[in-house]
Amino acid sequence: MDALLPSDPTQIDGYVVEGRLGSGGFGIVYAATSPDGVDVAIKVLRPELSDDVRLRDRLAREADALGRVEGERTAEIFKVVTEGDLVYLVMERVEGESLTDQVNENGALSGPMLWFAATGLVQALQEIHAAGIVHRDLKPSNVMYGPDGIKVLDFGISVVADETALTQTGAFVGTGAWMAPEMVIGNDVTEKTDVYALGLVLAFIALGRHPFGEGRADALMYRIANTDPDLDGMSEPFLSAVSMCLQRDPDDRPGLDELAGFFGSNGEQQLSATSIVGSDAGGTRIVQPAVAAASGGGNKKRNMVIGASVVAAAAVVGIIIGVTGGGGGGEGPPELADGEDTELQSDDVAFVQDDDDAEEPVEDTPEPEPVEDEDEDE
Repeated sequence: MDALLPSDPTQIDGYVVEGRLGSGGFGIVYAATSPDGVDVAIKVLRPELSDDVRLRDRLAREADALGRVEGERTAEIFKVVTEGDLVYLVMERVEGESLTDQVNENGALSGPMLWFAATGLVQALQEIHAAGIVHRDLKPSNVMYGPDGIKVLDFGISVVADETALTQTGAFVGTGAWMAPEMVIGNDVTEKTDVYALGLVLAFIALGRHPFGEGRADALMYRIANTDPDLDGMSEPFLSAVSMCLQRDPDDRPGLDELAGFFGSNGEQQLSATSIVGSDAGGTRIVQPAVAAASGGGNKKRNMVIGASVVAAAAVVGIIIGVTGGGGGGEGPPELADGEDTELQSDDVAFVQDDDDAEEPVEDTPEPEPVEDEDEDE
C-alpha cells in the first residue's frame, strides 16, 4: 500500500481511506475501511469518466450483474455508487501479492503451484462469464495470489469500457501488452478474448517472462497481432494448452469448461483441438506427435501439398550437403529422430497452393519436332 497523495480524499461517504493500492487508465484504487469496520478496496473512476451520464446509467443497470459475480476465485463487489460527485465501486480487499510481483520476486511458478494457479484462473473466468461479463483486461497485476489462493480483480472494468468515449470512438480499452489480437485490430470482444489473455498470463507465470518479449505497448501489440509467441522452455502438456489458448483466431481457442477439466486433472484430460500447422492466418502452431498430426482432420489435399513442398525442400538440402561434403565417402545420410514431436515452421515452406490452384506434377516430355508452315484453306 502506498501513502495517500495530497489530492487524495481521506473519506468517501463514510469509508475511511487509508492508502493507495494502485491506479490505471480508469481510476484509482484505495484501501479503506467501511463504516462497520470491514477492510475494503474502493475504485474511484476518474473525473472525466464520472461526468459521462451514459456511464453512470450503465453502471447503475449493471450493478446487479457485477454483484452476481461471486465465488472463491473472484474479488466480490459489494457496492456500486453512481449518484453524487464520485462514481466508485466498493470491493473485497484481497490479501497477498499480484502475480506480477510473485514472478518478479521469486521467478516462474512450477510444479503443483503452477497447475493450481492455472486452475484458479480458469475458475475465476468461469465465475465472471457466468454473470454475463467479459473481463477484457486480465493480466498478472489484476490477479492476486495469497492465503486464499488465486483471486481475479477488476472485472468491473468491462462495464466501464462498454460505455466510455474510448470505445465509442473506436479506441481500445485494456492494457496493450495483454490484449488479444481481436482487441488490437478492433474486432468484437467475446469470452474467447479472455481465453487468449489467460494464455498470456499462463505463459508469463510458467516462463517468468512475457511470451511476446519486452518493449513498448505498441510494439507488443504488433507482435501479438502478427507473430507467434515464444514458448521455449515450457514443458508438455502445459505447453499444448497454452498454445491453444494463444491461437489468433478466437474460434480455434478452447472453451473454459474444457480448460477446467484439463488443468484440474493436471493435464490427464486431453484438450480436443484441430491440428494447426502453419495456418494461413499465421496461428500459433500446436506441437503434436507425428502420428496424431497425420491422423488429424483438416484439408488433406492441402496437407499433401505442404508435405510435398517440405520433402522437395529436404531433397534440395540433401543435394547441397552431398555436393559441399564431397559426395560419397564416409558415413551415410543422417537418420530422422524417432518418436519426436514434430513442428512445422511456417518459414520452412516456400509456398502453399490452395485447393483450387493445386496442379498435378508434370513429367518431362521430349521437345516436339518443328512443323513446316502450311497454307490455310479459305
